[in-house]
Amino acid sequence: MLKAIFKLNTMSIDNQKLILTPNGYKAGKNYSIKPTDGSGDFTMSRGTSKTRVNKDKVIESVGNDVLPADYSNADCPVLAIEPQRTNLFLNSDSLSNQGVSTNASTYTVSFYGTGTITFSGAFVGTLNGTSANERVSLTFSASNGTLNCAVSGLVNNAQLEEASTPTSYIPTTSSTVTRNQDILTNNLTSTIDASYSALIKVEADNSRLKIEDTDTGFDLPLNGTGNIVMIVDNQITFHFPDNGQANTTVTYDKPAGLRDLEILSKLGRTGLAILSIENGIISQSKIDDWVSGNISSDWLQDYSTQTSFFNEFIEQDWDYFPAINLSNGTDFRRTWEDNNLTSFPAIDLSSGTNFGRAWLDNNLTSFPAIDLSNGANFFAAWIRNNLTSFPANMFDTNNTGNYDRAFEDNALDQTSVDNILVSIEASAQANNITNGELGIDGGTNATPSQAGKDAADSLRNTFGWTVNLNGY
Repeated sequence: MLKAIFKLNTMSIDNQKLILTPNGYKAGKNYSIKPTDGSGDFTMSRGTSKTRVNKDKVIESVGNDVLPADYSNADCPVLAIEPQRTNLFLNSDSLSNQGVSTNASTYTVSFYGTGTITFSGAFVGTLNGTSANERVSLTFSASNGTLNCAVSGLVNNAQLEEASTPTSYIPTTSSTVTRNQDILTNNLTSTIDASYSALIKVEADNSRLKIEDTDTGFDLPLNGTGNIVMIVDNQITFHFPDNGQANTTVTYDKPAGLRDLEILSKLGRTGLAILSIENGIISQSKIDDWVSGNISSDWLQDYSTQTSFFNEFIEQDWDYFPAINLSNGTDFRRTWEDNNLTSFPAIDLSSGTNFGRAWLDNNLTSFPAIDLSNGANFFAAWIRNNLTSFPANMFDTNNTGNYDRAFEDNALDQTSVDNILVSIEASAQANNITNGELGIDGGTNATPSQAGKDAADSLRNTFGWTVNLNGY
C-alpha cells in the first residue's frame, strides 16, 4: 500500500528520512518504517485506555498509551489522534433512560443500533439509529439544565460529549469516564535537517493538528480527507489541493526549530495515515504531485477584503496564529482576546484603527515591530499577557491618547517600558495630544529608567495625561 502511494505520486521512498504509518505499535511506542535504527520511533502517552475500530469493523479496547491502527472511516488505517473527551452517558454499552446535566454549550451524541433517543429539557430533538454496525451522530446546542434522554429500541455504544464532533467510543458503567489526550513525541534533531519537507496523508473532522517544538509550532484547523505538504524552512508553509478555495497555502512564523516534535489533536479527531519527511525543500512539481483529496483548512479563505474583525478569533483556544492577509482590516476590537498565543506573526495591520482589548488575556512574551500607526484606540490592548519585551518607536506618529490599561499586568523589562513611554511622548509632542491615559502598571512591569521617567513627566505635566506605572 505504501509503495503504491509513493509510486503514484512520483515520490521515492529512498529519499525519505522518516516514514510513520500505523504499521506497528505497542504501549508507549509507535514504530516508524524509516529509519530502522529506532531513532524515528515516536513515544506515545495518554495515561488511559481507549477504543478503536479494527479491520473487521469491531470496536475493541486497547490499553494505556497504545495508539493503534484505526479503521473507523475506511479500509486504509490511520493513527486516530484525539483530544481529551468525557462520555457523559452512564451504562453506555446498552443505553437506558437518563438525565444529564448540561451547560450552555455544544454537545454531540452518537450510538450504534436501530433504536431512537428522544431529547427534551436542555435540548429538544431526536436521533434515530440505522443499523447495529453503523454509528449515527447529532450535534446540537444545549442550554443550562438537564438533558432528558428517552431511549427506545436498541441503542448501543452510546456517547454524549461536550464538543462539536464525535470521537472514539468511551465505555461507561455507573459513572462518566474520561479518555485523556493522545500525544506523540520524538526528538528528530539528529534524524532530519532544520529545513525539510513533510508529506502528510490525513483525515480530519473539524479538528486542529497541533505540532510544536519548545518555541515554535502551529495548530492547523483541518477538515476532510487527503494529502498535504508541510515545508519547514524560514517559515512553516502548508500546501493544500486546489478545490476552488481562495488560497492553497497557509503560513506560520517559525522563530525557532521544529524538530523536537510533539504531535496532538485539538477539538476533534485527526487521523494520520502517513507522515513522511525528506530533507530539504521539494520542488513545486512534487508538491503538486502529492496534494490531493478534499482536505481543507479554515485559513484558506480570503480575509483580505474584510474590514471588521471584531470578536473574529476570540476564545477559540488558538496557540499559534498564521500569517494571513488582514491588511484591509480596521476594527480589531477583541479579535484575539482570551486565547493561548505566546507569539504573534508580523502581519500587516496598518489599516487598523481600533485595537481595544485586541490581545487581552493571552500568553504573549514579545510582540513584533509592525505598523500600528493608524491606531486610535488601544484600551486594554495587551493587558494580562506575559510580555517581557516590546519594540521601540511603535507609537511615534499615532494621534491618540487612548492607551488606558494597555500594558497592565505584564512582565515588561525596563527597556520596553522606556520604549513605550518615549514613543507615546513623541506622538503627544508631534500631535499636541492632551489628557490621554496610559497604563503600564501591575504585574511585574519594570520601573522606568531616567529616560522613561522624563517621558512620563512630560506626558503628565506638559500634556495633562494620567500615566500609571510601577514604582514611579
